Amino acid sequence: MKSLCVIVAGLILSWIFTDVRSESGFFNLFMPLCVVLFALALMIWTVFALAARRSSGAQPTAYDVLDSHDHGGDGGSGGD
Repeated sequence: MKSLCVIVAGLILSWIFTDVRSESGFFNLFMPLCVVLFALALMIWTVFALAARRSSGAQPTAYDVLDSHDHGGDGGSGGD
């Protein structure tokens, strides 16, 4: 979650400081580049967050279903 805050803060700050009419290369070249990079980082973060959410709700495999049955008793040893 910290990474999302850093990405959003960077995106907002670089958007605020972007000035394409400025004569300074920092404001008219570097800051728009930062906007693009932070926007890409936000998209990548979103994709990974959605993938993690989807994988956590995945259907159980056949092994998981078979292994989840109660194995109570003595395990079939027949002994006392």
